[in-house]
Amino acid sequence: MTNNDEKDFSISIAPRYDLLSESNFFHKTSTFILIFYIILDPRAFGAIDGKVINGDLLKNGKTWIYSSPVHFDVPPFSFEKFKDIPHRGIPELMNFEWCLQDIKEI
Repeated sequence: MTNNDEKDFSISIAPRYDLLSESNFFHKTSTFILIFYIILDPRAFGAIDGKVINGDLLKNGKTWIYSSPVHFDVPPFSFEKFKDIPHRGIPELMNFEWCLQDIKEI
């Protein structure tokens, strides 16, 4: 759920466009990705959360969740580079971990 290869966004499941740079742009092989990345500026855009559930978790009323851009194999997302983007109520650094949530408590 959180694969994010900063050298090749075309194989990322949860891409983060704030990691975009000219050096990783030229590793792209997909025509769609090349067209999408014509603008090389990093953007505050991409996957921001994840949820995982299976039959056993569902029977027990639980799910695994996290609420932050992927950061397990890349640096955590920070609004430091995006001062002009409002983020009221959202922390400056988003580096939350996976947690097991009881669905009944949601």
